[in-house]
Amino acid sequence: MARRASPSTEVPVDRQGRLVVPRHLRDALGEVPGVVRVRAVDGGLLLEPTPSGTATLGDDGLPLLIVGAEVTNDTVLAAIDDERNLR
Repeated sequence: MARRASPSTEVPVDRQGRLVVPRHLRDALGEVPGVVRVRAVDGGLLLEPTPSGTATLGDDGLPLLIVGAEVTNDTVLAAIDDERNLR
């Protein structure tokens, strides 16, 4: 499915580096709130949707998100450590 190009929009960035993406641009990203991929490109940043998973209930009745790859506790802890090391 092709996405329509959106005109650019200026938005303020607060002291913590946060910005609010206008609704018409969020809609172009798909399911938000959620996670988007942000990467530096020539002269700016690019926000891209990330593949979404399937929500279901596990055998214990708790919500379960299937994203295609198994995520273990060790994987999560390693990602947290990596993020901390970048600060």
